[in-house]
Amino acid sequence: MVNDRGMTWTDWISAAAALISVGFAAWAYWSKNASARAKAHAEEAAANAQQSLKAAENIAASLQAMPRIADALEGLTTPEIASPLIVEQGRGYTFVLRNTSGSSLTVETVCNRDGFALLRLSEPFTLQPGEGQTFMATGAMGLPLPTSIVVVITGAPAPVYVPMPQT
Repeated sequence: MVNDRGMTWTDWISAAAALISVGFAAWAYWSKNASARAKAHAEEAAANAQQSLKAAENIAASLQAMPRIADALEGLTTPEIASPLIVEQGRGYTFVLRNTSGSSLTVETVCNRDGFALLRLSEPFTLQPGEGQTFMATGAMGLPLPTSIVVVITGAPAPVYVPMPQT
């Protein structure tokens, strides 16, 4: 029934109910999409957590194996050769490489020359028993000297580590 005065109060209630229904439909649609996105993010986070857990378990297993690995490697190291040489501190940056053995020794080369900023030691040279060779050495870039000077001695089975005095 239509009258000339416009909409009746029942028309207004119907229009309001329709608007409310459209609003609830839009809210339901948005909630569904938001829920799907949240579910996807949660599944991705769960997968990342599983990967992190597996990585942590692998690291823990590796750490538990470290003592066994260290024991195995210890058996592979070469026995340390007693050094027939010593390094004595001189003045300033000078040192003396001295033969403490009862026979002459020939130093063929210095193996760790690059560990020094400056190493003035010409090789090869021969040292008689008790004799010393003076040399100059400084650490690299203001760092301390290497803990040892590593030299190859004629007839030695391996390079010889001679401790450096630490000042």
